[in-house]
Formats: sequence, structure tokens, C-alpha cells
Amino acid sequence: MKWKRLVAEILAVCCLTGCMAASEEQVVNSGSEPSAPSVSTSGETTRLTFRYHVSRDAPDHSSVEIYKAVDAFNESNPYNIFVETLWLSDLEAEMQPSVETDLYWDYDLSRKNVAEGEYLDLAPYLNQDSDWKQSFRGGILNQMTVEDGVYGIPLSINYSYLYYDIELFEQAGVNAADIETWQDFLDACRSLKAAEIEPLSSSLDFYYEPELYAAYAVYRFGGREAVEAIGNLDKNATFFQPCFERACALAAQLYEENYVQVNDSLYQSGPAAIFRHHTMYQLSERFDNEAPREDFGVLPFPQVQEPLGTSKQWIGVAENIAVSSKTEHPELAVEFLKYMTSDPVQRALLEEAWQVPAVQAVDYDVEKVPRHIREVIEYTAQEGVETFPPLEWRWGLDIYNVFYSPLDSVVRGEQTPQEAMRSAQEEYQALRKSA
Repeated sequence: MKWKRLVAEILAVCCLTGCMAASEEQVVNSGSEPSAPSVSTSGETTRLTFRYHVSRDAPDHSSVEIYKAVDAFNESNPYNIFVETLWLSDLEAEMQPSVETDLYWDYDLSRKNVAEGEYLDLAPYLNQDSDWKQSFRGGILNQMTVEDGVYGIPLSINYSYLYYDIELFEQAGVNAADIETWQDFLDACRSLKAAEIEPLSSSLDFYYEPELYAAYAVYRFGGREAVEAIGNLDKNATFFQPCFERACALAAQLYEENYVQVNDSLYQSGPAAIFRHHTMYQLSERFDNEAPREDFGVLPFPQVQEPLGTSKQWIGVAENIAVSSKTEHPELAVEFLKYMTSDPVQRALLEEAWQVPAVQAVDYDVEKVPRHIREVIEYTAQEGVETFPPLEWRWGLDIYNVFYSPLDSVVRGEQTPQEAMRSAQEEYQALRKSA
């Protein structure tokens, strides 16, 4: 009977070896790059759900183009993918958290969802397709990145910037091309005021108006590092430093000189020369005026003295799509993302909704896009340009208020920049301890 035992031992060894080989193969496969989906020949349809924030019958141009793109993808993709758009209001989304979703519309990357493992890391798919990865506008993927993982794909970018009335500049003898430094900007405001033209106007209330100037100044004076340190709750991070103090003083200067008027009528059609603008507000203008306007140009935020940042830093936030970490079809979800960032979709968002495309090389009809949007596209496509998030998005609302409440007191003349930032630091330290 010894031979039976010998055969049994040999079979056991063979089985064990086979299992180990299979296990090793599985480990190798799990660590390999994601595979591309194959063109479907079976006729079976794979359904993906896409949670979107606006209903199909919403009147805004951007959402109309998103739904058109989804419909076109469903009709033409070779993988037999059908993307079902699931619209849930904020309240419904809270009441139905268990609704299975493959793709999420995320106006700004939700770091909470990333931390909780809700979003899929898309870095392997971007690294596998270098052309796709390099197609995006400068720095915008950084906003989707957390610890080397990329958790969203941007479709369009809402930039914050200043734009100006070309005719009023000519009346005051101001040449926009000559405005490079902050002093140049103040001189231009002074010339406009002397010509009885209001230099600056906004449709926003007083509290929020200074934030554009202060946010750009923080990036200019302190560079990205100062902003990141605050947002990361670093041990040595502090508001009580020159870049924040100087940013407060710079914003307050515009109000001390009475250069800013917060007036809706001036913003819409009145005699103000420079407007605080954000392309997310472009939709309201799109409804009011169907024809692209040629009477406004873009004024990049000027450079400051002794900067750590550069004039090629632009503030903008992306509208993006994230993929659920629980999806059973990640490769197919990525194919949908590639379609949404393809030239036809990006062109439609630009021409029909006046949204700045997330990718750089978009072939579009210039007659369908207003001048100031075209100029934003040209400026942000230049070599070395980086897109940084608004401070509120990078920091979160709690830290944002720690800075902007004292900023408001400086603008109103109630505190000096040093006093305001000292009080901001005290609140920040308390917030950091609680976190």
C-alpha cells in the first residue's frame, strides 16, 4: 500500500504547486496596469449609473449639453455601454445614500469622499494613456489629486478673474496691456476715476467682494506652499505671516481709495470699467444675451512686489466626474470619461454654454464664443500656467471663515492686517486642536 501513499503525496504536491502558481498569477494580474475594454460582440448591454446634480429639464445651457453628450455616447459607443443619468436633489441624495452609482458629478473634489474610500483612484488609467493625461489644462489635475491618487476627471473650469470694458478703458486713456504690476493696476483705477468712470464693480455683496483680490494676493505673495500648509493643518502653519497680512492690506487699499462699487446695475450695464467675474456666473449672462459679446477683455491679476508665486497662477475650480470605488466596470466608466473630455463634447460646452474646457486643444468656432472667454482660454493655455483652487475649496468652509472674517474687518477699517491675522491665528489654532 506504500505506492498508494506515494501517489497521494505526489498528487498533493501537484495540487499545491498549481494553487501557488494560480495565486502568484492572480497577484501579478492585480498589480498590473488596468486593461482596456474590448469592443462588445455579444450584444449584451452594460449599464452604468451617473448621478448628476441637475434634472434633464433644467434650462441652463451647460446641463443641456451634458445630457446631450450622455445621449450621444449611449447611441455610438462600441462597448455596448448605456449610461443612465440619475438625478437626485441634495435632499434626496441624503435620504437615499445606498443608491448604487458608478459615476458621480462632483463640482469640486470631495476630500471627505476620498478619505472614506468612495472614489476610485484614476491615476493608473491616466498613466496608461499619456496623451489623455497631458491633454488637460495646466495644473487642473492637481485639484483632483490626493496623495498621488487622482479621484476625478475635470470637464470644464470656472476661472476667477477680472474683465474690463474696452470702450471705457479707451475713454480714460488706459491700455490694458500696460497693467502688469499692482501699482499699474492702481494707476489704471486712478485714471478711470479721474475720467469719472467707476473703476471696479461687482454683483456680490460687500463681504465676499474682497476675497478675489485677497486670494490672488495670497498666492502671489506666499506661493502655493503657504495655502497648502494651512489647508493641511500643518503644525507650524500660521496666518500670522507676511503673505496673509499683505493680502489683507492690498484688498483694503481698493476700498480706502473708493475704487470698488458693489452695485448690481453697474455690473449689468452701468458705467463701471472692471468687473470681478467668475465664469460660473456666465450662465446668467448667456440667457440675457444670446450673441457673444466683443466689448469685454480679460485682465489677468497683476504681479506683486517680492512674490513667491508667479503671474501664471490662475484661480479656478473644475466641474468633474468621479468614479465609484464600488463600480464593477471601472474600465468602461473610464471610457465614458474619455468621451466626455473628447473634442466634440468639450467644443459643445464651450460654444453652447461658454464653459472653459478642461482640455487645452479644442477646435471651436470663435464667432460663437465671447471675446473674454476666448482670452481666458488663450491665457491659461500658455506654457507654465497653473490652475489653483479658490481658498474656500482648498481649505473648507471652517478655515475659510477663519481668514475671511478678519479680512472683512480690515477692509472695513476696524482692524489692522496684523491685528486681524493674529486673531485669525488664534481661531485657527483652536480649530486645529478640535480637528
